[in-house]
Amino acid sequence: MSARLVQVAQKDQLVRLGLWTNWSQGSVAGLTLTTTISDGGLLIAFIALFVAFAGTCFWTIVSFAIHQILSRQDPQQAVYHQRQAILRNSDTSVIAFWKLLRLSWSWRKQTRFSKRTLIPLVISAMTFGAFSVAGIFSSKVAVTRGGEILINGDQCATLKSSLFTTENYGLLQTYMTSRIRGGSRESCRTFVRSNLPFTVANNIECPLPGKDRICSSTKGAVRFDSGYLNSHFDLGINSPPSQRFLYRIINECPQFELKASSMRVFLHHQTSRKHDTHTSSANTYNPIPELLIPNADVGVIFLETHDTPFFSRVNDPWFSAQRGPVNRSTPMGDMEVYLSDRPISVLACVQQYQFCNPNLDANASCTPPRGIFEAAKLAAATIFPEAQQREMFIWSVMAITDMASDFNGFASGLGGATLLASESFTPLGQYALPNNQWELEVEHMFKLTLADLQRAILDHSTGPRLVDLGEFHSPPATAEGRSVCNNQKIRSDSFTSFNVLGLVLLFAMGGMIMITAAILPCAVERSQRHKRLFASLEWITNDTLQLQRLAHEAVRAGTWECACDDYPRTREGDLLACLDLSNLKHPMLRATIPSKSLDQEQHIYGSKDDKDCGSTHTFESTEESLLGHKIPHSPLDFEQMFASSLG
Repeated sequence: MSARLVQVAQKDQLVRLGLWTNWSQGSVAGLTLTTTISDGGLLIAFIALFVAFAGTCFWTIVSFAIHQILSRQDPQQAVYHQRQAILRNSDTSVIAFWKLLRLSWSWRKQTRFSKRTLIPLVISAMTFGAFSVAGIFSSKVAVTRGGEILINGDQCATLKSSLFTTENYGLLQTYMTSRIRGGSRESCRTFVRSNLPFTVANNIECPLPGKDRICSSTKGAVRFDSGYLNSHFDLGINSPPSQRFLYRIINECPQFELKASSMRVFLHHQTSRKHDTHTSSANTYNPIPELLIPNADVGVIFLETHDTPFFSRVNDPWFSAQRGPVNRSTPMGDMEVYLSDRPISVLACVQQYQFCNPNLDANASCTPPRGIFEAAKLAAATIFPEAQQREMFIWSVMAITDMASDFNGFASGLGGATLLASESFTPLGQYALPNNQWELEVEHMFKLTLADLQRAILDHSTGPRLVDLGEFHSPPATAEGRSVCNNQKIRSDSFTSFNVLGLVLLFAMGGMIMITAAILPCAVERSQRHKRLFASLEWITNDTLQLQRLAHEAVRAGTWECACDDYPRTREGDLLACLDLSNLKHPMLRATIPSKSLDQEQHIYGSKDDKDCGSTHTFESTEESLLGHKIPHSPLDFEQMFASSLG
């Protein structure tokens, strides 16, 4: 059975937005935040950005730790300084991984160098993988499709059956039929469980007292057992364990063996009663001794086949059609059909119910199997000793006793439309049916019973959906009843629910990572003022801007200050070195004219705008002038320079 059996007129007004406790996870882990889809989308997007930024901060912590551990004050080769610079200036683990991987590849011919990058390479890969997984699982704090939400029970009401009259019965049947068939001009609600579980046992003993006289077979009955349905997990009544109850439905259905009998009737005039109205009282119904079971409800269904033609022989005992074949004239021409063995077939279902209080000892927690009204009355009087729990149970059980249909209700309310066989019935006749069709029919009715139980519980909390039915409903008169009304869960694709504990842990851990990343370098620097000062200074000077400062200071470009800060600065007006492009395969920095002598040289070389990094400048000292020339590194270079000067 589909879960979408109940319609909602105004869904947005039905759902409670904000904080509530989903008792499926407990009082702490179950704290839930429900939002609209649009608001939930914004929060999900923020969570994704937050996790990404937390991952960046976590890599800052990891890279700082690796940088400190691997820091060495002794002179080191190039791969060491390159590795330290990568660790200092890679904002994310994936960038560090990629740069370290390329660094290892560049130094691959010198294995001792590539091994020095192995540890940070592996750690960066692990960090990237860990936060990739964390980013995926961070979405688990939100449920957008089919998540549990809490409905607004302001319109909660139970059916006032005492106000029912026969002239209003048709209105109720129309209402019930539209619910069961899921007719849908409005959006659908979804139950907490799409299907309630049950078990089927075939060929059990006939449960009727006169089984030898009335049952077709003493071992041919079918038993349907829902098991103990939990009011919280199965019916969606959101409540802590101390306020829950269990509910069980047992149906045992045998086949009847019809025998001749007689009764006194007054035929009166020989006129049809088809269009007459008749009132009968169910209280005056007295079953024959063979059907009398004091501790159960017994429902009897009569299948009237009239002269229905069957297109093939039917061996099912309830739909049995063995007479024929006979010729029938149809709009499609003459056809051979089979006819039912008897005009009426009968089957019965013995229905028993149990209620349990799971908080009591096993021996005293359940009522014995009884009829529905007797079981409910017995449960309220015996197994719910606390007043609050008893009042909540009484209000909840009203939905079961007054608003849910049973085996008899569907048969009388829907008639032939209840049968699965009607799906293969045409105006010309009935198509083939399996030999166990009657078992399929009673199983289908039991499924309808369970689905309508869910519908009744939900309608109990939302109140009547049709305005015309409002006069037959009454709101709860106690605080316990109102509490039950405001704690009914459903599933919906139109809202987003967040686990508050997950959000708190996510933001708390992310916040701690961010704070640690912000204060860790400063804290370590203060703690290392008198030992391992080099490691902290190396971390500072390996920053991109500090490396830039060191490069320009090496060629005497600019007068620098704040050399140990994140943002070193020069004096106002200082010009820094530019790239010397005389050798495109080996570019170098070339110093410009110092700013303090720039004005003195303007009368010789022109205005400042005419200067560029490739011009020849006069420096203040021999030391500065040498910085602008290529220094020979070998005797061969010296000989070449000497020869060119002679030329």
